[in-house]
Order: sequence, then C-alpha cells, then structure tokens
Amino acid sequence: MNILQTNANASATNATQERTQIIVPIDFSENSLAALDYAVAIAAKVSAEITLYHGFYVMTEVQFATIDPSYLNMQIDNQELYWNERLEGLKEKISDKKYADGTPVSVKVLVKMGLVADDVGEMVRRGEYQLVVMGTKGASGLERIVLGSIAGAVADQVTCPILIVPQKAVYNGLRNIVYATDFDRTDTAVINGLLEFCQLFDSKLTCLHITTDSSRAESDKLLLDTLKDTYWHISAANIGFVLQTADSATSGIRRYIHDNPTDMLVLLNQQRSFIERIFDPSVSKEFTFTSDIPLLILKK
Repeated sequence: MNILQTNANASATNATQERTQIIVPIDFSENSLAALDYAVAIAAKVSAEITLYHGFYVMTEVQFATIDPSYLNMQIDNQELYWNERLEGLKEKISDKKYADGTPVSVKVLVKMGLVADDVGEMVRRGEYQLVVMGTKGASGLERIVLGSIAGAVADQVTCPILIVPQKAVYNGLRNIVYATDFDRTDTAVINGLLEFCQLFDSKLTCLHITTDSSRAESDKLLLDTLKDTYWHISAANIGFVLQTADSATSGIRRYIHDNPTDMLVLLNQQRSFIERIFDPSVSKEFTFTSDIPLLILKK
C-alpha cells in the first residue's frame, strides 16, 4: 500500500494527468493556509499537482421565498469570480515553489458551488485526487476534529488518504513520523508505503502500539517483535518499534507524542473501527491533542 502514488523521479515532460493529484480545500483561514504549506511541501517531494479548491453556497436575503433565477445566477457568477480571483492570487504567492528538477510546482484552482465534504468525496471517488490536505481549527481536541468537524465529514467521505492539519501548525519538515499500529493484517503494506514516503523527507518512522489490557502485554510484545523482525534490514535510524502501556490508546499516544518529537501521526482507518478505539467516545473528558501535530488518516 503506497500511501501516495509517489513519482518523485517523474520527468518534467510527463503529462499532468500522470502526476499524483492533491486537493486542498481553501477558505483563507489560518488553518487552511497552514494546510497548504504541508500540501506544497509534499507535492514538491512526490512531483504532485495541487488543486486549490473552494466550495461556496449562495445566501439570499429573502428566506423561504421564490428567487428570481436571474438574480440567483448573478449571485453564483459573482461568487465564482470573487473566489477564483482570490485563489489565483494565492496561486501566485506559491509560484516560486519547485519540484526536485527545478520546475515550478503545478497548481490549479477550482471553485464550485456545493458542500465541501460531498464535492471532495465525489471527486475522490471518481479518481481525480489521491490525497486530501485540509486544515481544521483543532480547538476542541482531536476526537472532535476527526469525528465531528468539516474535516471529519470529508474524512468520512473520501477513499484516499487525508492529511488533517491542526490550527497553528507550522511546516518545518517531517523528520519524525509515528504510525499507531493495531497489528492490522495490512501493516507491512502500510509500513512499506510509509517508508517510501519517509525516504523523500529523510524521516524516521516509529511504529507505536499502545497496550491497554495487561493480559495482552506478552502477546502484544510478541506481535511487535515479529513486525520488527520483518524490517531487520533497515537501520534503526530509519525505523523504530515502540510498545507502551496506558489506560487507553488515546492517553498512550498523547503521552508518547508529548515525550518524543513527532511531526506527523498516522492512523489506519478500518471502517472507523480503529479510530473509534483510538478516540474512545466513552471517555467523558475531552481528548486534548498537541495542536501542532498533523494527522494522516490512511484508508484501508
């Protein structure tokens, strides 16, 4: 499982459609612009094309009344023009970003009337994009970010990886990436894809498992050791394996990333079951999460 269709060695003459396609919803908030920084960095490394996308809806002054179609069309046209101009201006601001071969990062703009989650989900299902990168306010804890926000709604809709960038995140490289493993049968495929991704950023990958049941401590250790043995040929500078115990997976992950430098957390979404276990909805107090840690959700 390649987490992206990485084609960092693609030549400048390759057709645009051969590039990995990244869509970045933009509303010009601080969070969406922070997400764009991450998207640009990834696009430059994997030779991807970025689409700056804005979804809008038309507000009318008169509610529950018949709307003159010509007036509605004028409103839509005005909105499209306004947001296209703003996205083109943003595109110009990142025009100095380059691929490894020195050519400018390819950037498009897309303005559509509609709901962001529905539109992005549909475009991904049609195979138009292989990665979604979007910001989120993140003030209410990661549980609410993933399960109850616009970003969460998009995560539910899309079938490709989605990178959720919390508010105030600042891109300073991806030196340390943590994959929270639950010993899924696809783990080796996921880790292989992550290692390929890590190579591009000169990152270290840490495979972290949190044991929450003392009766499973020995079996979990055996499973992690078996996984570790699979990668005996890879330097400890490039991959690590960590087993920790905690009352919950949530608190264990939070403690690990608090105590260890972490630039990105990666989770595997298995029809939401794994995320539901990680962000245990029965926990009464709100799950708080380091606000500057982006979350990459991979789809099984």
